[in-house]
Amino acid sequence: MDKLNNSQNKLDRFFSLLGAGTNALTRKAAAEQIGIIAHNQPHHLSQLLQKTYQCLIDKDWDTRNAAGKTLEAIASNISQWNPLEVGEPHESMEPFIPLSKFDIDLVLLQCSTLLGSGGQEYDDNGFDGMTLEQRIASQKKILNEKLGLQYLDITIFDDNDLVSGFNSKKSTPVKKEVQENKPIVKDELTLKIEECEKLINDPTSSSRVLNTAKRKLKDLKAQRESRPLPMNLPMKSQVATKQMITEQPQDSSKIVIESVIDPLKAFEDNIDWPFQIISTTLMNDLFSPKWETRHGAAIGLRSILKKQGSGAGKKKMLATPSEKELMKERGETDVQNLRNQRWLEDCVVKLLCVLGLDRFADYSSPNVVFPVRENVAQVIATVSKLLTPKSICLIMGVFSKLQLQIGQSKWEIRHGGFIGVKYLAAIWQDSDELSKRILENQFNSLIGGLKGQSDDIRLVASDSLIPMVPILVQLNSGEITIVLQTLWDTLLGIDDTSDSTSSVTRLLSDICSLPVLKLEDYPSFSGHALTHLIPRLFPFFTHSIISVRIGVLTTLKKFCQLSDVSLWITPILGNLLRLLFQTIVLDIDKGTSEKALELWSLLFRHSMQISYKTFVSTSYLIGLCL
Repeated sequence: MDKLNNSQNKLDRFFSLLGAGTNALTRKAAAEQIGIIAHNQPHHLSQLLQKTYQCLIDKDWDTRNAAGKTLEAIASNISQWNPLEVGEPHESMEPFIPLSKFDIDLVLLQCSTLLGSGGQEYDDNGFDGMTLEQRIASQKKILNEKLGLQYLDITIFDDNDLVSGFNSKKSTPVKKEVQENKPIVKDELTLKIEECEKLINDPTSSSRVLNTAKRKLKDLKAQRESRPLPMNLPMKSQVATKQMITEQPQDSSKIVIESVIDPLKAFEDNIDWPFQIISTTLMNDLFSPKWETRHGAAIGLRSILKKQGSGAGKKKMLATPSEKELMKERGETDVQNLRNQRWLEDCVVKLLCVLGLDRFADYSSPNVVFPVRENVAQVIATVSKLLTPKSICLIMGVFSKLQLQIGQSKWEIRHGGFIGVKYLAAIWQDSDELSKRILENQFNSLIGGLKGQSDDIRLVASDSLIPMVPILVQLNSGEITIVLQTLWDTLLGIDDTSDSTSSVTRLLSDICSLPVLKLEDYPSFSGHALTHLIPRLFPFFTHSIISVRIGVLTTLKKFCQLSDVSLWITPILGNLLRLLFQTIVLDIDKGTSEKALELWSLLFRHSMQISYKTFVSTSYLIGLCL
């Protein structure tokens, strides 16, 4: 009993560290320890998921992220779910929506948007039992206090301003929603808690009874806090074990045979996927009015499906008649694979709905953050690794519909579509075939996003193209010209305050740095044309973000390595050397200073093409000025 209590206290300490840990390293260590516990005691998976779920819907950002790492650690330490096709088949009552029949336009037209909260925190429930006159008097008092008029003998508004058609003679008391005389029904857990509290408050209780009651009260309260997730699965009376032989190094003639928990048999009596209940709960939480709950749900789904997505939806039973019919329709031979694909498609449909309906943006940091959309898009990208190419094409079709929404008030919808492409391109960047398909499918939309007026969309569009830069060279010269022209034109419309500056300059730098891309083949971006294009980079020499400054220097180095540098550099040499000298001397980042020095040395080596006299005189004048 003491050993069990010690284990429980140790587990409680680990979960408390997820929220109270002093730094990310402590939270990560606690998450890893909980994952080890899941590996050693898989029969306690339900209890671990219950506690993790409570942290996942916490209001604190760091706690939710730590809970996501905990779920990933638990999922990594649980064996993959590959059930046999045994048992009596029974039809599932759960409705599955296939991607082929999903209409995002209908969702955007008929469904309510998801904001920061549902507004319940602003509801005032202190008016129960008051008459209408009393409620109005209370509201007038609150308004006067908020306006600072409580000490002035003036009337700014009367009763009719608060309630139209007010008649004090007809007012009646407001009925309470809960009747005071109605008996309160208490569950068994609440009664046990009250009984322990009575023992603790009883002065006649002995020390032994008092300590026992305190420990029991702590356990009961922990059970009550972990009840919101409906995962009270029946515990096995006998845990599956296996025999292990342990050699004794101190005496080679002796061995010890001990029984240990067999993790492979921990779920042998399960019919459904072990993570089925928590995943279903998290998918429902995706539509919560509170953004914190939606954010935590997306983090949890990503953590589970990243490690255990291949077993989602699989059941330990034979194929049902409807499944056999669907297998025949799809040409599928494996019923477990069919169940897995149906479950994943249904999950993606829900995620796509949230991607189109979410409107929350966090403006508390220097850069605007869209936590729900970002994490939902990451889950879609994670699930796409388990889907068929046909399903991925259907997902990209939904992204395109989101991007084509017209209207200034619908920029969040378009933003959601571009975020989806961003993470889909990032997770498939190792596959040239699929990356090329994504680029061909989304090329016009991404160029439109770069040309658009919304800086947030421009940021995501450029981030989407960065993983696909190696594939850009496979496009025809006309499309590459469009990309380069768009990027150079975009530099005229952004400044230090634009969030997209870093991504746009990095994209331009990555494209120009491709070894296989010969800029000489594009007259609009080489030779004399660079005299007018290069100065567009000069304002970003002093940008506050280091990556922007390094990107500018990398791009300039690429152009200076061209054979015809003398055709364009002479008219702008003075300003370029001045900016380089300032960067070498004044930049606080060592890497940026070294990059500037490399470019200065490169220009010196090209001085014979430029005119050695011009280079030396310009450098001397800059030194005098500084």
